[in-house]
Amino acid sequence: MYAALLILALSLLQISPTVAVATDRTWYSPSDEVRIQVSTTGMPANQTLWLYVDKPDGRNLYFGELPANGDTVVVMLPQDAPDGTYTVTVTWDHRHVQTGFIVESQPIPEFPFAPLVLIFAFAIAYAAILGRKASARAQASASHP
Repeated sequence: MYAALLILALSLLQISPTVAVATDRTWYSPSDEVRIQVSTTGMPANQTLWLYVDKPDGRNLYFGELPANGDTVVVMLPQDAPDGTYTVTVTWDHRHVQTGFIVESQPIPEFPFAPLVLIFAFAIAYAAILGRKASARAQASASHP
């Protein structure tokens, strides 16, 4: 009886392996190189990991086996890669983790928001200071007729 409880307690205390998957960026263009980093902790050495990269239509772009300690995989996007959200999935022992990235053939233009934000912040602060000075002058002249 005690042996069964001990075995049950020990099996509950086993540390479950963790797996993380990430890409080097979240946005790519067709023909870009996607670097996928898979890292593991507590994974048994004989465990097999499978990496899938699925296109927006759900079909595989990439499929491969990884070692139990994880790895970095480089996947080249084809020149005619369809626009949309791609799903990266790592599976092991009936479990999985996922991440994703976006492919867009017409890049979104980047605007220098930081300088504009600073200019607007200074303008608002300056206007607030001028408003306070004008308000103080108006109150001073109203109290001294």
